[in-house]
Amino acid sequence: MRASQKLRHVIVPQSSIQGEQILITEPDTLHHLIHVLRVKTGEELECLDGQGGRYAGMITTVRASEIALRIQKRSEEQAQRPALTLAQALIKPARFEWIIEKAVELGADRLVPVVTERSVVRPPADRRGSRNLRWQRLADTAASQCGRASRMEISPIVSFAEFIESTTGAVLLLPTLEVAAKPIESIWQGSWDAQPLTVCIGPEGDFSKKEAESAVRAGAQAVSLGPLTLRSETAAVAALALLQHYRGYL
Repeated sequence: MRASQKLRHVIVPQSSIQGEQILITEPDTLHHLIHVLRVKTGEELECLDGQGGRYAGMITTVRASEIALRIQKRSEEQAQRPALTLAQALIKPARFEWIIEKAVELGADRLVPVVTERSVVRPPADRRGSRNLRWQRLADTAASQCGRASRMEISPIVSFAEFIESTTGAVLLLPTLEVAAKPIESIWQGSWDAQPLTVCIGPEGDFSKKEAESAVRAGAQAVSLGPLTLRSETAAVAALALLQHYRGYL
């Protein structure tokens, strides 16, 4: 590979990797490579399998129905552990999708969309599946753009009560103004570096007092992100950046 060349990245399913060759047939990926990036035979490309695998190689075939790549180098991205989960209250679609992109860039392993009492956006049950598919595609695209080999999983939409019940026993941080909270840095414990960690961000207007109290009773740590009131999307990015800094990721 030429050191001066910046490799383009694309996420492919494991089934596309066939011995020393990768066959890309997914319509969205083909469209992006052919019509947006305008790739040609002989060019170099790096494929990411979403599970930490990187496959750098040369494009040998470009057709409307498939692109073939001859693998020249394989490598494995070290898994980032413990896992970091962002539970994000649903907010306006454009802002929520922006959070997805930034969470990928900041190394979150999973994003859980949560419906809270003050959530204005509440997708009907019959549309939640299509929303999740769109969000996962956005997350995968963001991973390709930033060169991340591991996929950030988008979980199904859940209610706040369901989310709290599912995190019993886990380290859960809850930035909120509804109950007494301490700065994250004042309660950070070194032992948390070895445990899965979840941060739950509320909607515009914060969690309700009832929600915050129920989370604390379930073992959540109520924390403060500083003296200023932050928008939901700003709080998500600030919290992830702080936690990744404490864990030595940033």
